[in-house]
Amino acid sequence: MTKLKILGAGLTVGLVLGLAVAASYNPIFQKRPETAEPVLLETPAVIRGNLMLDFGDGSVKTYELTPEENTVMGLLKAAAEENGFEINYSDSEFGVFVKAIAGVENTTEKFWQFWVNNKFADKAADRYELKNGDIIVEWKFIRSQF
Repeated sequence: MTKLKILGAGLTVGLVLGLAVAASYNPIFQKRPETAEPVLLETPAVIRGNLMLDFGDGSVKTYELTPEENTVMGLLKAAAEENGFEINYSDSEFGVFVKAIAGVENTTEKFWQFWVNNKFADKAADRYELKNGDIIVEWKFIRSQF
């Protein structure tokens, strides 16, 4: 064998051994044991929401809440539970329809409608998912926005 071939073989063996040693010390290359606990890669976002209720008569109440369910309806339910007022709503194939908040009931002229970040909602409150960065949810007792 020529000196060049011997040198090449020696470098190859050295490189393989070097990688094997490096892998044994580097956690990126180590295999996780099968008995290890699962690793949580991403924690669910906890939403802290601001809720405003405008009763249409000059009375406005605001709340800062952490709802159990990250929807507009979840935020409204959390406010009702934490502050002792009732909400009346019905379920439909299109989602919930809020009939009354804190004793203020829908009429033929006015009803409860909501906005998220100053934008009129395009879906039912139980189907509108909140996310981090949503600033405020406003429920207003006013004439129809349609």
